[in-house]
Amino acid sequence: MADPIADEFEATYLFMKGDEFVLPGRAPSGSGDCNAVEAIRRADDPIGRSDSGLVGIGGEQFEETRLRIVRLIVEAGVDAARQFLDGLMNQEGMIRASTNLIRELVKNPSGMEFLHMKLCSVKDRGEGNFRFYLQPQLEKFFLWLIESNETTNYTYDITELNKEYLASMTALVTGRQVNEIDGYIREICEDEDLRSHIRGCILQGAHRYFCDLNVQYGRRIGWYALVRALKPRVVVETGVEKGMGTCVIARALMRNAQNGHPGVTYGTDIDPNAGFLVQGIYKEFGRILYGDSIQTLRDFTQPIDIFINDSAHSREYEREEYRTIRDRLTERAIILGDDCLGSNELRRFALATGRHFLFFPEMSFPPKFGPLVK
Repeated sequence: MADPIADEFEATYLFMKGDEFVLPGRAPSGSGDCNAVEAIRRADDPIGRSDSGLVGIGGEQFEETRLRIVRLIVEAGVDAARQFLDGLMNQEGMIRASTNLIRELVKNPSGMEFLHMKLCSVKDRGEGNFRFYLQPQLEKFFLWLIESNETTNYTYDITELNKEYLASMTALVTGRQVNEIDGYIREICEDEDLRSHIRGCILQGAHRYFCDLNVQYGRRIGWYALVRALKPRVVVETGVEKGMGTCVIARALMRNAQNGHPGVTYGTDIDPNAGFLVQGIYKEFGRILYGDSIQTLRDFTQPIDIFINDSAHSREYEREEYRTIRDRLTERAIILGDDCLGSNELRRFALATGRHFLFFPEMSFPPKFGPLVK
């Protein structure tokens, strides 16, 4: 069985200049003898006693240098540590300084304990993390590469457990019972009419080569549940792309209208080809406004009950969208931010306007994250 401490001392000897150099008590390289620790501990070691630290380094600086070399050995390998040492000392001081470094490691129990624990745990931590986290993610990644046609704005499903968490958070935000929200989530997940509509639109043209027929809503089931629970009159979504989100919201508005609560969703997009899924009856409840989203919002005069930010993912653009719709939000309006990675603009807007900020992490592949403000 390999001895991590012995192996590390073996590696440390590589720092020394000259193949003929042998520490007292240590046989020449290749003999199989590994008495490095004992050799350095010997009081009559002339080289070990010859200096009090690295050449030109002492006190706290020596301690910092020693710990840095230990980390380099463990994390980057012997060559990296040797390059670091070469930059610190001259040719003549290499043997003396390297020997002294090993001696200090042996004499310092805490340093040796750190080194031993680090070396022994690397293999276990690496194998454990790969088996339980990286390997499953890699399997999903390669399967997704083969099966999916999508090149942007990926669609995905979230886990059943994640749906339960989403239902609980939506119930908290809307003030409704969890059972009611669970019902809305089942409603959209089991809606074969909507799936058939989306598949039919994809198959009509060249979209079939860049879209997946396996319709998955991901975070949009949360949008659906919010619309069903709050019965908004006006929903605004910036960034439509294919129009799947618009269709999901329109489907919720259809059912609300059947219960006497009419509403319309407006999607904005600068791409004149965006929203190709919004066809047929879905156009009665979902309308696409083409042009720059900020300019479109400036021209928009209706009170907004739910606002969804999903357009250009830059902090400046996101911030300007919130500023633009601030005075158009109704008293109980909800704001959904599609992507908070690298941006805290929605949280800042919530703090500035006296709103509550909540963050919901999606359990999905590809992974996505979405905050929410009430």
